[in-house]
Amino acid sequence: MTTKATTEPRWLKVKQVAQELQMSESSIYRLISDKQVPCRWIGGRVRIHRDFIEDGSDWAEMARTDTIFPRK
Repeated sequence: MTTKATTEPRWLKVKQVAQELQMSESSIYRLISDKQVPCRWIGGRVRIHRDFIEDGSDWAEMARTDTIFPRK
């Protein structure tokens, strides 16, 4: 018997994160470059841990708001 935890990847691609948070990939890359999103380079690609996305529901809403209404 397989569980959901074993079938879903722990490290997500930027595209997967963008889809899950309903944001553009460019917004995710900008947040990464601003060091607002912790990430790792795995196999030459940026990956974001699933726990950060699941635990960061408040963060996700703040990120969407900042993207639409940037802080000055």
